[in-house]
Amino acid sequence: STTPPHTKQEEATFQFEEPPTGVTIRPQKGCVRVGGSCEVVVEVLCTKSQQIETSLVAAIRYGRPIKVALRAEAVVPDVTILEDEIDFGGVVVGATSTLPLTLRNQSSVPAAMLIDLSKHPAFYLSTAEGEDPPCDDGVEGAEGDEAPIQIVSGTTRVYCIRVKGSSEVPAMLGFSPSEIAEMAFELPLAIAGLDIKPNMRRAVAGEGLKARLQCSETVVRLGEKLIRNPKFPYTHSITVSNADNAAIKWELDMAALPPACGFLLAPISGDLAVGQSCTINIQYAPTEKGSVYASLPLHINGSKRRNGRPYLQADGPTCRRTTPP
Repeated sequence: STTPPHTKQEEATFQFEEPPTGVTIRPQKGCVRVGGSCEVVVEVLCTKSQQIETSLVAAIRYGRPIKVALRAEAVVPDVTILEDEIDFGGVVVGATSTLPLTLRNQSSVPAAMLIDLSKHPAFYLSTAEGEDPPCDDGVEGAEGDEAPIQIVSGTTRVYCIRVKGSSEVPAMLGFSPSEIAEMAFELPLAIAGLDIKPNMRRAVAGEGLKARLQCSETVVRLGEKLIRNPKFPYTHSITVSNADNAAIKWELDMAALPPACGFLLAPISGDLAVGQSCTINIQYAPTEKGSVYASLPLHINGSKRRNGRPYLQADGPTCRRTTPP
């Protein structure tokens, strides 16, 4: 910014000449009172690497013009994706699979990246820890203490990833198919305001497979509950059915259940003949205030392979005590 001073005994009116393309002056004209000053902000917006050397000229009414030298260098961030391919293979409908997605900024300037998955509802982005990103109010700026991965405000599957200079941001790309189909597309990733660069192009592929074991609900949301005597838990039930053409042995991986989470499930395993169903009872007895989330792998016939296995997800949001702690 620059500040035109004024010391004469009358108001001074100024107006800047039209700046070069990409340069914005605010305000471009104004009036400075006697003994006062006016801050003028100069913004430079570049869509490619370039150097700018020019002069900004402000005409002063009844006075000599003011000339301000402007020098700027624009550097386009050099961002790459560390993973060579993103292929989920076959994933059964209702299951969830995740693969790492790591962005590396090899330049010294920060970068704001956009991933628009709005046209690919079976795919989503999460943090490296598997958590949902917080909501962002915009994509301007790439510095500060903001969460590096955020959902752009007003959208559901448009993500902003801020990568500081000479650093990396790890993330997880998830695939949760809702239909039996093959899916393939180019990852819609770009630097905010710029076109996709060749070293950022990655193909994403995955296939939704018919579920051998069908769940009436794969995501159970219990809603806000009061903390009360554990002898009186909240209850919910779901149904699992054998949709295969052969008998199935199923088992919930209870080792994935967080300790002291308040969830109790029964039964956790069983055998199902073709077309047979079984009811799983879920009990939830929160003991302290806070949100609880659990994601349990559902193994079929002893198989514990990573991709394609169904999951049972349950959460209990922030709870309130019925009596003072």
